Amino acid sequence: MLGGEADADYELIDIDDDPEPDALISYKKKGAGKKLTSMGHDGSKEAKSLSLNHMADLLKKPGYYLEVSGKLQDILLAKGAPVVKDKELIQKVLKGKELEFNEDGTYQRVIGGEKHTKTLLGKPAI
Repeated sequence: MLGGEADADYELIDIDDDPEPDALISYKKKGAGKKLTSMGHDGSKEAKSLSLNHMADLLKKPGYYLEVSGKLQDILLAKGAPVVKDKELIQKVLKGKELEFNEDGTYQRVIGGEKHTKTLLGKPAI
């Protein structure tokens, strides 16, 4: 793992002999643990797979979580990332956010002026 800011950090992943990193996962340190915020890779099939597998593995550890939707959600669920469905826990993790809960454990919230449906994955530390 390499540096970052006081409230953010990242992990670089290197899988080959060149000196450049092949994948990156970043997170912000929050009251509920480490909120995964972004992922990047060099475009190779190996780096894509490794970064997705590493993200899924992190979400299985206490203190890591992620708000997600779409294709990334489907991939992480297929890799066994745990889903948080407890409404009280979700509200504690997303303290101060206005949430509308759906029956399937997802929720809606406004991000950037638009309403999005999200799922909370991982094991927040609350």
